[in-house]
Amino acid sequence: MLTAADFVSDVRSASLSKAGRKKVAVMVREELATTVHHRRLGRKVSYEELIHLEALKLVRLCLEGTPYKAFRPWW
Repeated sequence: MLTAADFVSDVRSASLSKAGRKKVAVMVREELATTVHHRRLGRKVSYEELIHLEALKLVRLCLEGTPYKAFRPWW
């Protein structure tokens, strides 16, 4: 969790300190590592892999003209 010590604040602004940025990066990596069971693939995939699979579908659309079908979460 972020605390007030993780922020650097001036008179009109606030930003994350170096330690705060590291904490946010760790939290994002942990969230992207969360896995769900993919119905079509029949196995568990992480959110990071789901994003990668969507990017590959967009590449196929651009290069091959394959129709793009957007991912719709079922959970």
